[in-house]
Amino acid sequence: VHKEARTLTVRDNGIGMTRDEVVSLIGTLAKSGTGELRQQLREAKDKDTSEELIGQFGIGFYASFMVADRVELLTRKAGESEATRWESSGEGTYTIETVDQAGGEVPQGTSVTLHLKPEDR
Repeated sequence: VHKEARTLTVRDNGIGMTRDEVVSLIGTLAKSGTGELRQQLREAKDKDTSEELIGQFGIGFYASFMVADRVELLTRKAGESEATRWESSGEGTYTIETVDQAGGEVPQGTSVTLHLKPEDR
């Protein structure tokens, strides 16, 4: 947690993902209805209905956009020299770029940083 920057970062040291895996797994989620999920969660009549929606494959990632106005994913696959940075505001588009690994600054694994909305603490 970085209070001044209003970010929350979760990291792991797992196997990470390649650029193609990020596009396939995360990019597809970002393009397909984050706004629609927000609306469904707002309209959910009870807690069980909300939990069912969130429990669907990939929906947990959508939930990050309920408290964050931007989500950044940084990942490097085990055995790979290139890292990938993916960012989205949850509006149906995203940016993706290869991160220069000349200094080896991106460790193996994945980090997800939520840039929290001003109204969320």
